[in-house]
Amino acid sequence: MQFFTRLLLCFSLIVLLSYVALLSGVSSLDMPHVASSAIHAAVHTAEHVFEDEPEEVYSEHQQSLFIDDIGENKRRLQNYLRDVDAGFAELPERATPDLVWAAFHKSTTKDVVPWDREYAGNLWAPIRKDESIFVSIASYRDESCPDTLVSMYHEALHPERIFVGLVQQNCLEDCKTGVLEGGQVRDADPDPDCYAHFCKSEMGQKYCGQVRNFLVPEPESLGPTGARYLASKLWFGEQYFMQIDAHMDFGKNWDAYLVEDMKRAPTRKAVLSHYPPIANPAQPWTKQGTYRMCGATFSESPIEYNIVRIDASAERESGPVQYPLYAPYVAAGFFMTHSSFLRDIPFDPLLPYVFMGEELMLTLRFWTWGWDIFSPSRNVLGHWYTRRHKPKFWETVNRRFRLPNFHNKFTNIMIHRPKHIAGYPESAADKVTVESALSDLDIYGAGPERSVEEFLEHVGLDVVAKKASKLHWCELGMPPDSRNEPERGRRVYDGSEAGIQKRRQQRKRKHLRGDKT
Repeated sequence: MQFFTRLLLCFSLIVLLSYVALLSGVSSLDMPHVASSAIHAAVHTAEHVFEDEPEEVYSEHQQSLFIDDIGENKRRLQNYLRDVDAGFAELPERATPDLVWAAFHKSTTKDVVPWDREYAGNLWAPIRKDESIFVSIASYRDESCPDTLVSMYHEALHPERIFVGLVQQNCLEDCKTGVLEGGQVRDADPDPDCYAHFCKSEMGQKYCGQVRNFLVPEPESLGPTGARYLASKLWFGEQYFMQIDAHMDFGKNWDAYLVEDMKRAPTRKAVLSHYPPIANPAQPWTKQGTYRMCGATFSESPIEYNIVRIDASAERESGPVQYPLYAPYVAAGFFMTHSSFLRDIPFDPLLPYVFMGEELMLTLRFWTWGWDIFSPSRNVLGHWYTRRHKPKFWETVNRRFRLPNFHNKFTNIMIHRPKHIAGYPESAADKVTVESALSDLDIYGAGPERSVEEFLEHVGLDVVAKKASKLHWCELGMPPDSRNEPERGRRVYDGSEAGIQKRRQQRKRKHLRGDKT
């Protein structure tokens, strides 16, 4: 009953605001923003602001898994990368993508998959309740990285609470530029050390000790997904987990705004994410309306295999709003959430050199594990999107394995992993020729709280027809369950313990009956 009362209040506010707008001369172009604010205020009328979290209780077994020093994780990662490199060294010159994948899979399933299984449902450090933020940064030969760190700490309200897991994939010798005008590639100097440059800065002298640096020589780099897996292992008990790119600007008090958004979101299992606006100093991007990713398309590029591409963010409101608004997708280049997600959703190490499909997989895993996605209430990060002629990770891959277009051919194997999880018929288990590409999805695949079918309906994707529907609820930031079918909406979005247990029992009964959904 409370839901319908709030929904009625929504539309009453919209009508009232429309009338006021007509009297005051508000442009019709501003009405979606006005309507969004009205809907949003009504939806959150009865919501609680989460000032306190329940105390974490750890069993003796869970406590036995806690490590004393993050150096333990670093050593495991270094040993893992040495094993991967040794496996590649045994391959014949110009090894095929199948052979490269087999060598990588062997090392990864020996070294880190058992590690993730050991920690399934557990953590390697207790979560602190101090509003600390762990920032995961995967940097690939990025000269903007030191400026990103300086901006992060300089603009934070509480820089003492910010801890960074920095994975640098740098060229140390025999370096090359990116592809320049006319397709030229030239010799280049070694890449600057982001960590060293930051530590020499005025800001770095104060906070260098809060940056956990992990260096990967360029030939050993595993692409963005591989680097983000490594960075996730540098987390050490911070309350919140944020992932960003290495070329960002920060707005003033960015940390305080994001923590407040986490408290004001209508669920404890909230993920804040969007594609940030362009970090243009000439534009007041922090004062613009919050950006939100509402659309997606199925790529028609022959080298992208119909993977879902999330459309660019767009300004949805006329300015900052009071609460985070509902959104369908998670951006790999910026999201923030509570660190407890690491228990159930470990980053997938079996996605080397993957770019396309990362965000679809990330979104699907969060959502099917019961996490809801929101755009932040204001823009607190700006992103440098234009990186023409800069080195790209796939150029390293092609040079390392000495085959023309090796990365594209390797992608032909790996793309089946995210597509299989999302239910693409052409990536069903009986259609995938490299069976190991689908291994260990019991810990790196979809979650048990919501089905993949519900996810596809939620984001309007038809993976059979390769069509994406327009998400009107996203444009207004409305809860998806208020569009129609309110009973189904409440079932899908009940994030309480009782709701979770109810869904688990329903799935168990379906499994026993042999139902497919």
